[in-house]
Amino acid sequence: MAKLDQERVDRIYEKLTGQPAVRGSWNVRKRDLAQNIVYIDEACRSVLDAIAAIEHAAPGADMPALEQALRTEFRFLNTLQDRS
Repeated sequence: MAKLDQERVDRIYEKLTGQPAVRGSWNVRKRDLAQNIVYIDEACRSVLDAIAAIEHAAPGADMPALEQALRTEFRFLNTLQDRS
């Protein structure tokens, strides 16, 4: 996970728990939830980008490739299940 993503997870964790994220002493369920929030947000943005690419494709664009990109993003989004 990128440093900025890690910082975002820490901020969300602190909002959820009222406590700073300190490795080794954090609530694992809340930490997982914060991490899942970030992953889902990023995945949804990627899905929206793939949809926009289809909507704004120029004539003659490689539509099968754009469709495949969207399906790939959908598959990744489907992997982000609540594990609590």
